[in-house]
Amino acid sequence: MSTTETMDTGRGGRALLRPIVWALLLAAGITVFWAVTRPAAVAGDAAATPADCLCEADAYEPDDVRADARPLPVTNERQVHTFHVRTDVDWFRFDGLVPGRSYQVATSQLVDGVDTYMILYDSSGALVKANDDIDTPRCLFDPQYCASSIAWQAMTSGPYYLNVRTLTYPAIEPPTCPCPGYSIAAWPLVAHLPLLSGPPLPTATPTVTPTPTMTFTPTATPSPTATATPTASPTATITPTPLPVVEPVTIRLPAATHPNSVAVDALTHRVYVASRDDDRLYMIDGLALEVMDSARVGDEPWGVAVDEARGRVYVLGFADGSLTTLDSASLAVLHTQIIGHEPTAIKVDPATGRIFIVLHGTNMLVVLDGRDDPPALIGYVTTRAYGSWGLAFNPLLNRAYVGGRDSQTITTLDGNNGWRAIEEQTIGTRNGCVPYAMEYAPTYGQLFVACAPRGTNVEWAVVYRVQANGLSHLATRAIGSGGANGGGGVAVNPTTNHVFITNSLSDDVSIISANDLGLVIRPQPVGRNPFGVAVDRATGMVFVVNRESHTVSAFPDPALP
Repeated sequence: MSTTETMDTGRGGRALLRPIVWALLLAAGITVFWAVTRPAAVAGDAAATPADCLCEADAYEPDDVRADARPLPVTNERQVHTFHVRTDVDWFRFDGLVPGRSYQVATSQLVDGVDTYMILYDSSGALVKANDDIDTPRCLFDPQYCASSIAWQAMTSGPYYLNVRTLTYPAIEPPTCPCPGYSIAAWPLVAHLPLLSGPPLPTATPTVTPTPTMTFTPTATPSPTATATPTASPTATITPTPLPVVEPVTIRLPAATHPNSVAVDALTHRVYVASRDDDRLYMIDGLALEVMDSARVGDEPWGVAVDEARGRVYVLGFADGSLTTLDSASLAVLHTQIIGHEPTAIKVDPATGRIFIVLHGTNMLVVLDGRDDPPALIGYVTTRAYGSWGLAFNPLLNRAYVGGRDSQTITTLDGNNGWRAIEEQTIGTRNGCVPYAMEYAPTYGQLFVACAPRGTNVEWAVVYRVQANGLSHLATRAIGSGGANGGGGVAVNPTTNHVFITNSLSDDVSIISANDLGLVIRPQPVGRNPFGVAVDRATGMVFVVNRESHTVSAFPDPALP
């Protein structure tokens, strides 16, 4: 069968009939695949008259029918396409896929006025999946959310066919002639996504246990003198001075289930813990090591950050895309606003009050001004990191770094240029290592990244030198085992230059020295399934949230007396 659309194609009339028409077409399955035709221009349509105001065809044309489908590699290699006429559509094909592995394809960088729609078919012409918008409500206000994305598991090596078209077309106003277009890329997906680590475990009747006295277990090993090999190699062999193992204090969270993120206010020594399964933020006295209060926040709270100067705590809701702003002293909820799909990591620039948020669902960085009440949107920028997850902020260079778990890359975004990605400084991780949490160590200008080689187990700490001309690899250190659902926490104590990385599977924290190119000093036992970690730079106390034991472990930085 074939179809001709006669509805308005302007941005304002996103055509309520279109979803119905396309639903009917897709319901026809294979029939639609072979016979759908491009929409004809209707009488009075702007595209039908000023023929001298059309774009040139892109380099991939002709690709308007399945037989002319162009290969789209699953290597995260971006292609730029245009809809050079209103009736243009693009066909792509995927070959050489690994059966059983999952892949994703997405459009991005839409020229204003474009609203992509994509349909994926297998080699027989059967419908696999279709997608209109990555976030339909936000598409009405931000054209970049009108991009499309499909993730699927390949049953065969291919070919799979993808059809991309636009549901809207920008108005033509001679002599200005827009050239509507988009970028598209495809890549293999990481097998595991540490968002939901099993169903919530049953929680015992909430009780607050007394704070035990902290004890130190002396090491049985004598303290050798640290010696460094006389070489400039970034992986210099250094023998550490063994430090005493500490029995951490365990802080139980009343009624909390699955705490996953933590932040510390070093001025008040208060600790803030996000508890995923009961949608609450807990406040702990970091000196008395006791729970003080809690407040309800967004759905499945994830990242948490503190603005010490302004007395604010920010909590992300992964499931509902929210940002909750609370008063750091009273835990009063001041504002709740929707900021985007699947927010994961959040950082605050203490000097400017700017807030940085990574959106895993759309691979974007959100920048807000925390000096406004509520925080005002500065902008959305694409991270160029697929499967965006980890985030670090460098106040010296005014740059942000975002890790892409699916693309195995780290992107540098320049705050002096609207937070746009510096293309030439995007780096790939070594040995297909999947980057998770990351943090910037300011004393030596280093970036520490929790990484999973081959994407199966977070067991490396990768250290990069941070300079104005980009990131360069310094060292890769073996740490404890994070498993497939680890990599949740990296924290830096700028006072001692110690770095703390949680290991979810081995139930400990790797203590690393930034003074010695990421030398691993020793593991620190904590609770079951540790994830988030934060350090009070004033007291040196380290706080780790444990997802399965529903507790917080507290221990002092071993560098402090």
